[in-house]
Amino acid sequence: MLIGAVNAFNGETNKVLCQCGSYKEVPELAKIYNGLGPDSFPRWLRAVLTDFNPLLRPVAYIHDIEWHEADGSREAFDASNKRWKRNGYRVAQVEFRAWDPRRYLLMNRVRRFGNYCQAFGWSAWRTPSKEVQA
Repeated sequence: MLIGAVNAFNGETNKVLCQCGSYKEVPELAKIYNGLGPDSFPRWLRAVLTDFNPLLRPVAYIHDIEWHEADGSREAFDASNKRWKRNGYRVAQVEFRAWDPRRYLLMNRVRRFGNYCQAFGWSAWRTPSKEVQA
């Protein structure tokens, strides 16, 4: 990983610019990222979902950081779920040409995951991540 590396942008060791706009330590970011699926899923199930959807790892990473930094508001929750779909659609469009059916299969999967999160993720979003990790 990047542990021990010096960041060329800020001169600090072991820190990278996070999606939230601040510099965080690499091990902290690794703890935030849990793959696809909510924390309530068993680790093995999240691993299976992530392994079956490797193109969505960066999308899940951004979503996990947003959840970690959540303010608990409904507006931020809705925006994060819309961003999940938009980022997932972008991945599908970059990875597969318009004539490739895999593009639309991935976009459909992204839509479904986003809808599940919108429908069932509100209670987790309202719980500050520091409480969950304690």
